Amino acid sequence: MIAEATSLDLVTRIVSNGSWGKTKASATRMAGKLAGAGLRELNISTGKDHQEWVPHESVVNAAEAAFNAGVLTLLTVEADTAESDKLSALARDPTIKSLRDRGLLLQSNSWMSFIAKGEEREHVLHTGRRATPCEQIHNNIAITPYGEVSACCGLTLEHIPEMKLGTMAEGVSNIYLRQHDDFMKYWLRMDGPAEIVRKVMGIERADQLLAGSVHICHDCAVLHKNPEIREKISATYEQFVPEVMSRYALASAVDQIVEKQGAQ
Repeated sequence: MIAEATSLDLVTRIVSNGSWGKTKASATRMAGKLAGAGLRELNISTGKDHQEWVPHESVVNAAEAAFNAGVLTLLTVEADTAESDKLSALARDPTIKSLRDRGLLLQSNSWMSFIAKGEEREHVLHTGRRATPCEQIHNNIAITPYGEVSACCGLTLEHIPEMKLGTMAEGVSNIYLRQHDDFMKYWLRMDGPAEIVRKVMGIERADQLLAGSVHICHDCAVLHKNPEIREKISATYEQFVPEVMSRYALASAVDQIVEKQGAQ
């Protein structure tokens, strides 16, 4: 699949837990296959929950092998609890320190709990009122391990059925094009989920509904799953269609001009 995408001049990325890095040898074999297929980026997710199944050593082996194979490598670590220090342990690891000096990337992601009594996490990003458009929609073709074609590769994908477009057996191109009849995808692309909630619910109510949300993907899950928001969007979305689609068309035209100028 990666080789096919590469042959079509598409940029490829894999999100993995690094389980194939159990030994340095297994990590090197897999990294060689991925690099040979043309993989552009590897994003290894780890942290307290991940490391119950895939230990620190496997993550380090996978990251080292991929980086040395020439693949852009990013380690993304869950925000820690008060009792865990997975991020600092990786930052202290001699191999990771050396790789970071050479260009490996290490970051911490906000933790999003979908259970009523989730653990408290440190390093959570509190960014106030987000008004960020979703750059995933229409830009990515995401393939899950189950052969599903999805509209995004966001952190809350499994919690938003509307982001699942179909299966590979139906044809990736056909599935991808289905979302072009979905106004919400255009709206997310232009305004982002938090801004949509504010526009339909009002700022005060939106702040209440989004309280505790720590990431744009978390905002998106709230937008899609909250019954009050869904009902209000269903009743009012048509009034937003002309303005949103006009902005989308203008932005697309500008992008095409810039792309043509860059190709000259």
